[in-house]
Amino acid sequence: MARAKKQGLPVGRPQVINRDGVAQKWLKVRPLLLNGTMSQREAAKVLGIGRATISRLLAQKGIGNHAPETVENSTVPQPRIDAP
Repeated sequence: MARAKKQGLPVGRPQVINRDGVAQKWLKVRPLLLNGTMSQREAAKVLGIGRATISRLLAQKGIGNHAPETVENSTVPQPRIDAP
């Protein structure tokens, strides 16, 4: 791990949003979640990830159940589409 850090390589578990195909699907599912057309559970099934992961993704920028009460101009994190 120390060698990887020195080389500037990522250390630790990769983010789920960077899995193959998840980023592209997230870009389609995200607007449906934000406008209430799709539930977090449905989105999790479509993406093949856990509902808690959806909740965490939304909460990262102050959207969703774990968001602070005063949220203005928040956006959901943009996935890295160039992930290996």
